[in-house]
Amino acid sequence: MSKIYIASTLNNPTHNTVVDALEKKGHEVYNYRNPPNRKILSKTDTDLLDFPARAAEVLASERTAISNADLMIAIYPFGLSVATEIGYAFGTRTKCIIYAPSTTLSFELWLIAIPIIHNLDELVEYTDNANTPPFKSDAE
Repeated sequence: MSKIYIASTLNNPTHNTVVDALEKKGHEVYNYRNPPNRKILSKTDTDLLDFPARAAEVLASERTAISNADLMIAIYPFGLSVATEIGYAFGTRTKCIIYAPSTTLSFELWLIAIPIIHNLDELVEYTDNANTPPFKSDAE
């Protein structure tokens, strides 16, 4: 099975459903809400003096997880932090898809480079092919 990195906002209600479905299928899922090394930031962090050091630890942990992943799934809607993770995935040539269950996302740049899936069953089925080329242009 595949190593999968999930990128989503802190309060995306679809996150746990996706993680559960992929783990049930046997994939190794990096869940930033419960990372293996326990490096996590949350909106409830209040110690501003310690925040930069903790943020650097979390960033390093997530960079490693993205680099080691066979596939990144970005759960839409998302903001700048997930867009940054997608950019890093491109830089490391990690295969990336967008899961947009409740929208007809059609931003042209995403459509050129990243498959967009709207159905959870199709998403889980897609993960079985994580060894295919990371970008549409590589497959042509």
